[in-house]
Amino acid sequence: LHIVIFMACGLMAAQCMLAFSITNPIPPLVILSIVNASVPTILRSSVPLIVHRAEWGTAFGIFEAFEAFGTFGGNLAAGFLRDLTATYAWVNIAFALFGVACFVGTM
Repeated sequence: LHIVIFMACGLMAAQCMLAFSITNPIPPLVILSIVNASVPTILRSSVPLIVHRAEWGTAFGIFEAFEAFGTFGGNLAAGFLRDLTATYAWVNIAFALFGVACFVGTM
């Protein structure tokens, strides 16, 4: 759980760096890569800890469905927001707010 909280903070920091700075984008992109690589792995590995063995297939199926919906819906919403505002700054702010929601949700 502590790693997920730390990764939510990393998500917020990286998105704010991308939205509000004009420096090199490589450091925040590296942070985002680490977050995107570690959080799904941690969440996926926690499914067997909270679900009975006979229900693992259903639990993983539901997990994958929600993950796919989030990927599709998040990309679609980011595209609409980019088209609406003509800048990626608001997209980064929205994702930073999502990081805040993730942080609060883990408390």
